[in-house]
Amino acid sequence: MLREYEKLARECARDGVDHSRYLLRLIELELIDRERRTVERRIRAARFPAVKSLDSFDFTAIPSLNKMLVLELARGEYILRRENIIALGGSVAKIVKLEHAWRRLNGWSDDGFQVAPFPG
Repeated sequence: MLREYEKLARECARDGVDHSRYLLRLIELELIDRERRTVERRIRAARFPAVKSLDSFDFTAIPSLNKMLVLELARGEYILRRENIIALGGSVAKIVKLEHAWRRLNGWSDDGFQVAPFPG
């Protein structure tokens, strides 16, 4: 808030924004900044070898990969809804690493997380 309040105050005064809307905008900026810093802190804590995002992933390299499904799963809403997912393919170890990384990145514990390997 300290970095933004004067600049935002000038903008709001120029645009005729009242005090309550000014405070709302200031708090929104603070929340956005806190969320950004939280994500950065979680990435550092997860100790990933390199920071990557789905924005840079080349979905054309794996044509059979359903991009919309991957993006939906990345939002993590299935976790909040307490839904199960089944990940097939690759090794169980890779799937477990992916899920553990996702949970650590989002600050969730691994309590209750289970992987049931399929015979094959």
